[in-house]
Amino acid sequence: MGLAGPLDALDFSALGSLLRLNLSYNQLGGAIPSTISALSRLVSLDLTSNQFTSKISVGMGSMKELRFLSLSQNQIVGAIPPFLSNLIGLVSLHLEDNKLVGVIPKELGRLHELMYVDIGVNRLSGSIPSSLGNLTKLYHLDLYQNQLTGVIPRELKNLVNLVYLSIADNTLTDWAKWHNLTRLRISNNNITGVIPTEFGQLTKLQDLDLSSNYLQGEIPKSFGSLTLLYNLSLGNNQLVGQ
Repeated sequence: MGLAGPLDALDFSALGSLLRLNLSYNQLGGAIPSTISALSRLVSLDLTSNQFTSKISVGMGSMKELRFLSLSQNQIVGAIPPFLSNLIGLVSLHLEDNKLVGVIPKELGRLHELMYVDIGVNRLSGSIPSSLGNLTKLYHLDLYQNQLTGVIPRELKNLVNLVYLSIADNTLTDWAKWHNLTRLRISNNNITGVIPTEFGQLTKLQDLDLSSNYLQGEIPKSFGSLTLLYNLSLGNNQLVGQ
């Protein structure tokens, strides 16, 4: 049987020596209290799959030892707060499947240790900040199913370790090249024009999904160079030719 009720029932001041706290897959709800900052030595906080309905607690901005933070699969509201950029040692950030709104804060580009970011399935809007190109250790970036608009910033080409990128189900209108990608999903983005022949240079691709856009022209012959590709989805476009 899982835990239930509000998290502020816990006396965090008595748990100051904790290094890891995992309360995932329970029925905890209400607000994440600011007193959680008393866990000043915490390196891992996992609150995945509960029923939290508040904004991201301001107390988290002072938990500078955190390396892993997961608030995914809750009903957290409000914006992604810029104070998360205080967590300078953060390696993995999971905020997916909540009700977050507003823009992706450019301050996240200060978290140079980040390797894994998932903020998909929210209601984020605006453009992808070019500052994310500073996260050169990033290998996984998931922005799936938000309300993002504009072009994909060229600075993302600096993410030389990126192997997974999902920006599907947004309203993005351009893309750049990432030579180390193994999975690229940009379906449902209102992308127009032809498929760039340069995609054939992404020779590590295994999974490519460009479906449900407004792509025209022919399938590039350069796709024949994608010898590792096992999944190619080009459906629901306006492609022609053989």
